[in-house]
Amino acid sequence: MSQEYIFTGNYVRFMHERLNIFGLLFREGIKLDEIHELFPKIEFAQVKKAIERDFLAGFCMEPIIDLTFVKLPNLNGSIVAYTLQETEAEKVIEDIVKAAGFITRDPTYSFADILGSEFPIEKESYESSQLIANVTENDVEKVFGAVRYSSFLINYKGLPENESMGIASKKFGIHNIPNSR
Repeated sequence: MSQEYIFTGNYVRFMHERLNIFGLLFREGIKLDEIHELFPKIEFAQVKKAIERDFLAGFCMEPIIDLTFVKLPNLNGSIVAYTLQETEAEKVIEDIVKAAGFITRDPTYSFADILGSEFPIEKESYESSQLIANVTENDVEKVFGAVRYSSFLINYKGLPENESMGIASKKFGIHNIPNSR
C-alpha cells in the first residue's frame, strides 16, 4: 500500500496539503496520568487504562494540536499529533518528550502502516474542514480546530454531539455554521 509519509528524524510524518500527522515512538518516561501536571496549556482527558496499554488524549489550543499518547506495560509508547501548524507542533512535541523524560526511538514501518491505515479518514476530515470553511466563510484552521476539539469532547470527555460542537464553535470563534437537522 503506497502512503504519503516520510521518516524524518524521530518522526514518521504524513502530509496532505496543510494537514500534518506526526508519529513518534518512545520508551521510559513518566506515567501518562502525570503529563497533565507538566502542560497546563493542554487539555487532557482521563487516562484510559486497557489491557496491554494506557491511552491518553489531549488537545492544545495554541498551536492547534490534537494529541494521542499510548503507553505499554514494557514502557514503550507513542505520540501521534494532528495539526495544520507543522513547525509549532514539532516544538510542542519536543517539549513534551523532554519534560516527560521520554527516550525517542526510530520510527518503524509497522508503526507507519498503523498510522497509514487511518490516514485516508484524516485526509477526508481535513478536506471536509476546508469545504465547511469555504461555505461558511471561516478560516480553515479554526474549522479544523473546532471539528477536532468537538470530536475530543465527544470521544474522550463524554459530551453529547450538539453540546460539544457548540462549545468548540465558541472556543474557535466559528460563525455561520448551519444547524444540522
